[in-house]
Amino acid sequence: MKRDYEYWKERVSQSGWALKDVPQDLRTLDLCMIAVSQNGNALYWVPQDLRTKDLCTIAVSQYGGALKWVPQDLRTKELCKIAVSKSGWALQFVPQEFRTKDLCTIAVAQYGWALKWVPQDLKLEVVLKVSLERPLIKDLKIKIWFLKEISKKENRNLIYFYLGTKDPEIKEIFDQILKKS
Repeated sequence: MKRDYEYWKERVSQSGWALKDVPQDLRTLDLCMIAVSQNGNALYWVPQDLRTKDLCTIAVSQYGGALKWVPQDLRTKELCKIAVSKSGWALQFVPQEFRTKDLCTIAVAQYGWALKWVPQDLKLEVVLKVSLERPLIKDLKIKIWFLKEISKKENRNLIYFYLGTKDPEIKEIFDQILKKS
């Protein structure tokens, strides 16, 4: 059986990962588009010269973790937001300059363990924001980290500010809890 372009087109439309088996001379932009539309992680097998903005956007929209294979010069704020919205753990592939409070909040809300890639100076604000948006924090790592942080006196005003916007009585409750600890 002859494995021509049409054969590979059918294969990658069923499994994008099949792009790894396609001969280099048959890996066209169109074929790669089909592959990453089916499986964003197939971006790994796309030749560097075919990794366009549009192709990378399709790949990341299908699977946020494909950001790992996007060339650095194509990693925009918008693309990074798409990636972490789909897969919070993709935050590890986001350039440092794009790791804003808002982007990190999206990542941590989507995947609690993404907290380890949040810049240190943003962690407390991100955890507070996520905990206000999702009051029942299910991620144990975030709960433990948050409990450690609230015990630090230098963080109290920030915590009061965030939590106090939801419930003005929270400051008094926190004071009582912290006095006992």
